[in-house]
Amino acid sequence: MSPEDFKSWRKRMDVTQAIAGEMLGVTRVTIQNWEAGTTRIPIAVESMCDMHEKRLKMRSDYGPVTLIYHDAPLWQPLYGPARVPRVSRELYPNNESALSRVGELMTGGSFHNPLIIDESGDVVWTSKQILERAIMPWYQVVIKDGDVADTSASALIEKFSQKYHATNEITKDVTVHHRKMLSGGHVYYFSPAAAVIAKEVLTSSFGGAPCTAPDLSGLVQIAL
Repeated sequence: MSPEDFKSWRKRMDVTQAIAGEMLGVTRVTIQNWEAGTTRIPIAVESMCDMHEKRLKMRSDYGPVTLIYHDAPLWQPLYGPARVPRVSRELYPNNESALSRVGELMTGGSFHNPLIIDESGDVVWTSKQILERAIMPWYQVVIKDGDVADTSASALIEKFSQKYHATNEITKDVTVHHRKMLSGGHVYYFSPAAAVIAKEVLTSSFGGAPCTAPDLSGLVQIAL
C-alpha cells in the first residue's frame, strides 16, 4: 500500500490521522510517517484498511446504494421448464432503505440472489449477508426480581459493552433498550445487530431468547 493509497483511504473514511491511528493500533506520528513516505506501510495494514472500509459501507446511513435481485433462481433445472430470471435494480439513499425494501420483497416469494452495491460497483452486502440480516430477530433478556437482580443487570450490560467495543465498530444499529419491572426485575431488548454481537453471551449466561420487535416508546435506551 503506497502513501497515496493510504491517504485516499483515510479521506474515504473521513477520519483524522489520530483516529486512523486508533483504528489501526498505532500512533498519530506513525500515520504521519506512513503518509509522508518516511516509513514503509506494513503489508497487513492494507487488509486492516479494507476491513474498516467494509464495515463503514455496511452502516445503515451509508449510501447511495443499489439493490439488485432476481425474480427466480439463477440456477435453473437441467431438465424440464426453465426461464431466464428477470433482473431488477432499485436505487436507495442508504443501506437502511435498501434493507427495508428487502423485508418487503421477502414476503412476495419472487426474490432471489440479492446484492447491494455502491456507486463504485463494489459489493456492500452479499446475498448471504442480506438474507441473514433480514431474518435476524430481536433478543429479550428477563432478569427476575430478587436481591441479585440489579447486580445481574449490571453484569449483563457490562459484558455486552465489552464485546461491543471490542468490535471497534460503533453504529446506531446496535441498541439496547430497558424496562424496569414493578417487581424489581429488569427486561432488556437487544436490537438484531446487537444480538449478533453478543448472542452467545445473551443465551448462555442470561437466558436470552429471540422475540419480535418491541414497542420502544415505553423503553429506555441504554447508553453504550
